[in-house]
Amino acid sequence: MSFQRVQQVRVAIPREAVWGALMTPDVWPVMDDAVQRCTPVAEDGTVLADVAAGEAGDLAVGQRIMVVPRAVARGTVHALTAPPARVVEVVEGFRFAWQQDQPGGFTRVTWSLIDSADGRGTIVERRIEAQGPLGSAARGAAFGGLLDSDLSKVGARLFEMLAEEAEHDAAQALPLVVIAGGTGFLGTRLAHTLLARGRRVVVLSRQRSTDALVPRREWDGVSQGEWTELFADPAGVSVVNMVGPRMFKKATAEKMAELRVARVTAARALSQAARKAKRVTGWIHASALALTTDANAAEYTARTSPGWAPESVPGMAALLREWEAAAPSNALVVRTAPVLGSGMPGLAGLKAVAGARVRPDVDPWFSWIHVEDWARIVVHALLMQEEQTADAGALQALKDRVVVAAAPEPLRLSEALRLLGSASGEGWQVQVPAGLLRAAGQLVGFEPELLLTGVKARTNATEVLGPVFEYPNFERAAASFR
Repeated sequence: MSFQRVQQVRVAIPREAVWGALMTPDVWPVMDDAVQRCTPVAEDGTVLADVAAGEAGDLAVGQRIMVVPRAVARGTVHALTAPPARVVEVVEGFRFAWQQDQPGGFTRVTWSLIDSADGRGTIVERRIEAQGPLGSAARGAAFGGLLDSDLSKVGARLFEMLAEEAEHDAAQALPLVVIAGGTGFLGTRLAHTLLARGRRVVVLSRQRSTDALVPRREWDGVSQGEWTELFADPAGVSVVNMVGPRMFKKATAEKMAELRVARVTAARALSQAARKAKRVTGWIHASALALTTDANAAEYTARTSPGWAPESVPGMAALLREWEAAAPSNALVVRTAPVLGSGMPGLAGLKAVAGARVRPDVDPWFSWIHVEDWARIVVHALLMQEEQTADAGALQALKDRVVVAAAPEPLRLSEALRLLGSASGEGWQVQVPAGLLRAAGQLVGFEPELLLTGVKARTNATEVLGPVFEYPNFERAAASFR
């Protein structure tokens, strides 16, 4: 079996500085939470301290390195039983690869560095390949969390560690990005992506943060408070509103009321604070697709009203209308399809259904987006707004008020489950009555209509923002998190 995952992140530091970090094994555990220890050793097992500290020049092909994952159980077993990895490729300043041999296969990690087109940073790419019995990401790999670790966080760490005074001064001159509700999976990914690009970021949240990389301010999402001081930043403020609990739980009346307070009230609080701002340079307002029970409904586009068809979750269309109306008129509303990516909440349930070889006896459209493409859409939109604002002197709306953040190729649920269940997309499936799945959802508190109903969304992201999709089809996306 085989597995491959490729991630990229833009880091606002020169390529030579990133290369120096890669050539210093002592730095690896600092920049990547998935690595517990990285120790270069000689053939006889002697620790090479000068190589670890980067004092012996670039790593050479053939160099043996003990790479121990941070996962406690796997890390301990790996340290006791696995042979050292070895460096298998070095192209000075541009590409570096190491490989860990395993019974019947191997895991190889390749780092590639590319100068950004504008000359103001580096595109860092990490390619992880696993071949053999341990090659399936679903069954686990020798390096545990390394296959799931977020490269955007590595990028944020690299900027924090390596940026010089000039890069920090440049960051101070750019607008502060305030992410409301940014402690969840998507908000954290976005914050790390922006930090890696040399942006200042502050998250507003009711929850205590465990991420030391991202500064945080407490707020209740309702009243004005000390957090509003952020809007006085002399370089201006860009807002990304992602407030609200996840929508996987059963949509009871109480849950819908909670969603309304969390999302609509918070949007109004942000708008009130923005009136005191020295300058608002960008505003992204996160929204969602309106699902329907009509499996043959017309395509859902950026011009579609939330109440366009029979709704699958009672009250959701009204909530979406009110939620989007609460955004400033010159904000960009990003209607996001279900987001998929390794570690994403909700993906585990979908994978469990796919792995069980079952599917409901209904076959709705399944619109989706890969988490890395979602982050690209939001970052591109924010940068485009900021550029227009700088030219005009005031916050400017983009040519489309709404962007549909969905992959260009929606598919039927049965096909998505088939592709998620096996690399070939082949195999049998047992149809299960939708009523049975609804009953199961009631028992576990999951909203079954999120699986049993859907929408065929047509994205306009490329039209509005330019090329943003690395994962346009589900087959390619599933290979990265299967």
